[in-house]
Amino acid sequence: MFGIEHEEPTIKSTRDASGRSKKLSRFEQILLTLTFFTNAFDYGYIATIFGVTRKVVGLCIKGWAPHFREVGYHMARLSLTKDFLDETYPTAYHDLDFTNPVATVVDGTDVPMDTVRTDRYVSISQSSNKIKNSAARGITWSSPMGLVHEFTDPFFARASEKAIVKLWASEGRFVDLPDGYLVSGDKGFDKTSGFYPKYNPVIHPAFLTGGDGAQFSVEQMGWNRKACKNRYTSEVVFSRVKKYGGLGGIIRRHNFNYVRDMWAFAHGMANMYSCILSPHDSDYFSTSNNVEET
Repeated sequence: MFGIEHEEPTIKSTRDASGRSKKLSRFEQILLTLTFFTNAFDYGYIATIFGVTRKVVGLCIKGWAPHFREVGYHMARLSLTKDFLDETYPTAYHDLDFTNPVATVVDGTDVPMDTVRTDRYVSISQSSNKIKNSAARGITWSSPMGLVHEFTDPFFARASEKAIVKLWASEGRFVDLPDGYLVSGDKGFDKTSGFYPKYNPVIHPAFLTGGDGAQFSVEQMGWNRKACKNRYTSEVVFSRVKKYGGLGGIIRRHNFNYVRDMWAFAHGMANMYSCILSPHDSDYFSTSNNVEET
């Protein structure tokens, strides 16, 4: 195929006359790093695949990891426009009939990680109240159609979701959210509207008040269903994010240096998947099943 004849690899093809590993080409270095980012394999396993030493594997990953992080930034930190949001607004959101359209869905996730037992302050900072384990925590913003447009760097899970949103929004981000458009979140993002430059209202399920034996009213139950109905898209986004770079398992201590790089690359790759919700009568997606017939 492609005019290339297959040649079975041998020791001679991977070692020079002195028995040392041959220098990897630029393509092989990138492929090696991609193998690490998509599978989080042990260095020894990757070294066996490419016929090099563990030291060579470490040098390749160290050199290329920042570039993979930059790829993630370009693919998943995107500017939103009112026209784009309107054109890609899913039918399912139209049916909810909110007073204003939803611009973004915000949610956080915790990824388990090894506990650092040599430093008490670090181990305390790693503690997650969500999964009851040491973890890295990050916040992701995705459009109603399921496109990631902003995400934070990973923090130790002791930091609250509100604190992370406040920090991230304080650096001049989210100025592209249209005036009046809504932010959909869970109860953990209550009272975060003031963190956004344009004070975009944050909608979330109602809180149950009234003490023991209290129940939601019919109106509250109706609102809860309305506020939560389409938020599953954020969970699907996280399921795609966790397919890459070992983020679906436990982050091992020897990979801590690359958590930020893996986090960014995984968010970028999440946008490589298809849309979650089909937009309503959209020029961007002319094959949508929701296009109205004329």
